[in-house]
Amino acid sequence: MLLPGGGGLVGIWHPMRITPGLLAAVLALSVCPGRAIERLPIEDFSRVADTTGARLSPDGKSFGFLRDFHGLTMLHVADLETNKVTRLDVSESVGVANSGKEVGSFRWIGNGRLAATTLQDDRLFGVVAMDRDGKRLKGLVGLERDRMELSGPSIGTAIQHAFNDEEQNILLLA
Repeated sequence: MLLPGGGGLVGIWHPMRITPGLLAAVLALSVCPGRAIERLPIEDFSRVADTTGARLSPDGKSFGFLRDFHGLTMLHVADLETNKVTRLDVSESVGVANSGKEVGSFRWIGNGRLAATTLQDDRLFGVVAMDRDGKRLKGLVGLERDRMELSGPSIGTAIQHAFNDEEQNILLLA
């Protein structure tokens, strides 16, 4: 079989032809002790992940992720330009003693704004929107919207789609 070279044919190569140099290299590798392969402990595959749900912002300048903080899943945002990580506080629950709120899921709804579903005791509490630095927190639906009327029924909602438009519209389903 002829192999094309830079300006013409460079030689003949045959799949069964073994050069002395190639044979010496194969023998040297098989005789010399190689580096030991480090085995990973099986526990590494069965432990709970430290960080989950990472999502890049639409402009690619930061990403959000969920991480445990004192036993509650909280939303964190990492700024990729400054390498600063900020934990976004969805605040303490209203009306229930010793039971904190946590984040169930989140979506970017703009370059600098996120919407998150909040949970309390593994039940949906509502949906909030906030800036990537945690400011301008606003309750959108559920008990997050009107924290003063805690006697009413909880509205189950989930963020289905973020349109990433100028108005930061999102689609919520009950």
